[in-house]
Amino acid sequence: MKGQNQIVVNVLGNDYIAKFPNVGQLMDIESMKMALTNNNYTTMAFSGLKVHVFQLDLADAISYFAILIPDLRDNLEIKNWRELDTIRAKKIVESYKKSFLPWFKPLLDDLTKIEEDEPEADKSAESQSA
Repeated sequence: MKGQNQIVVNVLGNDYIAKFPNVGQLMDIESMKMALTNNNYTTMAFSGLKVHVFQLDLADAISYFAILIPDLRDNLEIKNWRELDTIRAKKIVESYKKSFLPWFKPLLDDLTKIEEDEPEADKSAESQSA
């Protein structure tokens, strides 16, 4: 995986270090997205409704930051993420989209292109064994 494995993200005026997630954290992030959306994440994604797009951004930002920046919730003085007021939530989404996502997405894209990088010999061996 290319690039640096951590970034400093400013969220609501405080700097936090977010490291690229390990396998368990990736799973926890995806599980949290489903929990925050009451298992409607996929349905919301396909709806195309503007309100769902914002809610998915909220679920994404909160899920990544909750797992990768655990001190954030304590600093926000909330017991759980559903208590977060929408004004601060919008600012968290802005930090997520403006600083975290531009760093994270290329690293994730690099990680998930494994199949594209397979040599042709490996691909033909797999198709013959199937």
